Amino acid sequence: MGKTNEVFEVYKKIDLLILISDYEGFSNVISEALASGLPIITSAIPENEYLVADAVNGFVVDHKEVLSIANGIEKFMNLPITGKRKMSNNNRKKSEEIFDKNSLYNKYINLIQKL
Repeated sequence: MGKTNEVFEVYKKIDLLILISDYEGFSNVISEALASGLPIITSAIPENEYLVADAVNGFVVDHKEVLSIANGIEKFMNLPITGKRKMSNNNRKKSEEIFDKNSLYNKYINLIQKL
């Protein structure tokens, strides 16, 4: 599809984000998917597991096992539409909790005061 500045418009056109990697920092792609309300399948690495809770807002899979990845996709595909919507809603809610500027500000202030 090429480069775009309309990330959220692209996310509106897809049903599921799959990000499989051996290593990931705090993923912008997963963060954008959360904010877009997209269900996610991702690797079982700590940074991703902070953002994606297995069977709550996506599926966490073993990135070194093809069958694990395939099972994650199959689980998503077999969800009823209500289950997929619930995952979407859970992602949007989680993004609002994590990325709310007042919440972030308060966390930084609390951390600074502790130090």
